[in-house]
Order: sequence, then structure tokens, then C-alpha cells
Amino acid sequence: MFESKQLNSRDLWTACALSGKLLRDPIVSDYKGRLYNKESILEYLLTPEKFGASQRAKVTYITGIKDIVELKITRESKSQTWICPLTEKDIVKESASQRFVYIAECGHLMTEKAIRQMTMVDNAKDHGNGTANGSSAESSLNHGDRDNKKEYCPVCDTEYIPVNLVTVNPSIPELVKKNEDRMKLLAELGLTHSLKPKKKKEKEKKKQKSSTEKKRKSLTTSDDVPAKKTKVPVDT
Repeated sequence: MFESKQLNSRDLWTACALSGKLLRDPIVSDYKGRLYNKESILEYLLTPEKFGASQRAKVTYITGIKDIVELKITRESKSQTWICPLTEKDIVKESASQRFVYIAECGHLMTEKAIRQMTMVDNAKDHGNGTANGSSAESSLNHGDRDNKKEYCPVCDTEYIPVNLVTVNPSIPELVKKNEDRMKLLAELGLTHSLKPKKKKEKEKKKQKSSTEKKRKSLTTSDDVPAKKTKVPVDT
């Protein structure tokens, strides 16, 4: 069993939030925007007793690989430092002044400002062609008007919806709440952070419980339940 050290702001971008070890590929993230070594998460899922109580308490909501997204991080060819694929700026150095997000649908990591600007330009073009449509976060996640809200990852062209831009290492309450609100909405829709359905076993258990309760009620209200016997007076 081992405990990780307390991470400072720079460590959040260079060290695994669970083990405290240096981040190395493959790197994953949870709905809170924390960064982890995939190896550490898999080890935690298989042998949680190897980790300290304080570490386990941080990731109780990670119960399977569906609760994480593997990130696709662009690197500078020579130094291998993380860079934004849109601005080519050093992510770790810029993290103090820039917000970074990743697209849950594909995992690409980039500056929020750059992708928002690209989206605004694309939407302006769509409005000019009379093809743009508004979409609320809830209806988009519910896939009600996903086809009308077509936005694509500028790196791999994967279709995504804005609500699935997850802020990495949010530093202010508003951004923390944004990630939390997204997860609450996903949970209501029966989806995990990676946008995959929750385990069928959980749904089956609830369905079975509901079915059992209905059967129990039917048994207690059924006409087959014998009526109370009443004494009939006998003539003497």
C-alpha cells in the first residue's frame, strides 16, 4: 500500500492524480477532468487494497473503464512536450493562464478558447447558409437533435456536442460545477462519462426489483387471498 504526495497546480499536469507517479502514455481522465496513468487506474480497479484510504476516497466513482476517457495528446516532435494541436502552444506552461478541454467523444486535448473560436466561425458559416439550429445540453445528450447540431473535432473530424467538452483540472468553482452538471445529466440518461451505457447488470437489478415488488403487491391484493371467516349464528 502506498500514499501519493499532495499535488500542486503544476503537478496536476505532470503527475497521476491517483498514484502521484509521472504521467505517461496511455493517459486517461475522469468526468472531473483529472489526469491519470491508465495503468494506475487499471491497477486500482483490480487491486484497490494496494492504494491508501485517501487515494481510494478520491476515485470511488470510478468503477470501470467506462468511467474514464483515454486522451489523445499532441506532442512537439523534438521535445515531446504536450502542445495544443490548434495553437501549438505548450500545454503545461500555458495551463496557468489558459483553460484546456478534451472532447469526450474522441479524447483530443486542446485549448478551450481555440476550439470555441473555431466553433463560432463554423456556426456563422452555417447561419449564412441557413442550416444552423440551436440545441440545449439536455436535448443534445438525449440525441434528440444531435443531427441538427453538427460540430466536429478539428483534429480527427469526430462529431461531438459542446456539452461534452470536459474542462481539465478546473481551478474555479464554476468550471468544477460545469463538469459535475454534465455528469449528473449523463447519469439521468443512463450513460457513463465515456458516453457508453451503464452496466446492464445495474439496470437488470432495478428491473428485477421493480418486478418483484409488483408481484408482491399482486399477491397481497389478489382475489385469491382468503377472506376472513365470519361466525354464522346457529339456531338453537
